[in-house]
Amino acid sequence: MVDELTAAQAAERIAELEAALKKCVAHAEGIETALQSRDVIGQAKGILMERGHVDAQAAFSELVAMSQTLNEKLRDVAQRIATQ
Repeated sequence: MVDELTAAQAAERIAELEAALKKCVAHAEGIETALQSRDVIGQAKGILMERGHVDAQAAFSELVAMSQTLNEKLRDVAQRIATQ
């Protein structure tokens, strides 16, 4: 036999589901941003590797150092390098 929900219980369950959905959407948006960031960081690494004749690790370390020195997000620094 199926338990019947009161209107208050149904409303509470709907609110829980809406909150869970909101978290899932935010997570998906975060993943999309990370994937886009990864692409631009890869492009910037390639540019630094070619210009400085360094390997991928050295190029990434240079990006991180620039990010910290400028106090800017790594993806923003990489975007500037990739679009120059």
